Amino acid sequence: MAKYTEEELEQILEARSESANLDFKRAFNWDNDKECKLEVVKDILSMANTKNGGRVIVGVEDNGDVAGVSDEDIKSFDQTNLHNFLHKYTDPKFTVNVDRPLYKEKSIVIIGIPEFDEEPILCRENASNSSGKQILKEGGLYIRTNKGSSELIPSSSEMRELLSRAIMKKSDYLLNQIERLLTGRPSKKEKDITQSEEKEDFAIKESIKEARGDNYDAELQKAEEYIEKEIGDELVRRGYWEIVVKPKRYKKDFISDVVVLRKDIEEQRVQLRGWDFPHIDRDDFVNANGGVQSWTKFLPKHVSAFRFYQSGLFVYKNSFWEDGREGDDIDKVLKEFSFIGAIYSMTEIFLFIKQFYIDKIKYDDELDIKIILHKTDGRELKSYEPMVIWFGGYTSREPTIILEDTISAIKIQSSWKEIANDFCMKMFHIFNWNDVSFQIIEKWQDKLLNREF
Repeated sequence: MAKYTEEELEQILEARSESANLDFKRAFNWDNDKECKLEVVKDILSMANTKNGGRVIVGVEDNGDVAGVSDEDIKSFDQTNLHNFLHKYTDPKFTVNVDRPLYKEKSIVIIGIPEFDEEPILCRENASNSSGKQILKEGGLYIRTNKGSSELIPSSSEMRELLSRAIMKKSDYLLNQIERLLTGRPSKKEKDITQSEEKEDFAIKESIKEARGDNYDAELQKAEEYIEKEIGDELVRRGYWEIVVKPKRYKKDFISDVVVLRKDIEEQRVQLRGWDFPHIDRDDFVNANGGVQSWTKFLPKHVSAFRFYQSGLFVYKNSFWEDGREGDDIDKVLKEFSFIGAIYSMTEIFLFIKQFYIDKIKYDDELDIKIILHKTDGRELKSYEPMVIWFGGYTSREPTIILEDTISAIKIQSSWKEIANDFCMKMFHIFNWNDVSFQIIEKWQDKLLNREF
């Protein structure tokens, strides 16, 4: 069962409008209102077949106002009872997560719906309301629209997209199993080359770069200037993530058009939590010279900005949410860092890289990936999860933590989750958490991916 913090609920409900991944329902009693139950099942069927899954929140009006659910009605939303009803209509059987948190002293119900694992979810049997209107159709394949409605798949293009995702999941699973059988883990980087080899390699790379007129330099500089202009005043007060991803070989118009780039980012961003990655601001997601950009100041907890170029260069900075936990009194929490939140963030980063570069634009070479954590000196890992036994004491003594690697497209496709796990491991080692295990990190990755957080 998920456990939502007040901050996470604010992020989820801040949208105040339904979307492909979010649906609001007025309060009702699960035991007494079959029509509402069927509508929820329809939404579950639809979101299960939608990228990143979604949430159904009961106790919220269509306009986003939180009305809450009565004490009597909240008790009816038992996870076992819900699944007994749901399993009559899902093929294969499908499992969701039910939570009943308080938000501003009002009870609500959040049904977390993961994206299907390997096979799209079909409707098992017909169902109608009391007046005979059909709500569910046997054999129906439902999806969510961008307008926030749940519908039978309307066209061949949507069907092809859904089947492509299913085929990709199957192939990813097969590649991942082969990888694990051969190595048990993604193979570590080869032994460090000697200093002389390093210098020679650098010289070769620089000559190639000069010969082909490479230069991400100008784009990197413009991205830095844009981010500094929009959110630099807040980043200077906070710790923050910096992510830079670039294709190995520079091509200015690798992605043909900014409109195509914009659409691909919107479709492939990760929306597993209330705050998407990369975060797209509703008012400030705009086209720029050679790319697109967005910035947000959702104070005090979230500050972010990115620029994404047609060359494939992606530059993103996002403040540590921990530094906004006490409002504007940042100094109170400037020395804390959630290990669970860090695992979630790292997993979202690599899932987006996989979905955008590999699945969507079919990039097939190597990617240079750099992730930097700023203002980490003296920060101690925290849990913030009341059910986790945490003794703490793991503290970074470095002002910045730099994690970088060059990774092939096939490696990302087959093992993106394990690569994220490796990056987490290296990050936690700098916090002096030396006995952290692959299994601990994977446990929290799975909670995120299955919407059990």
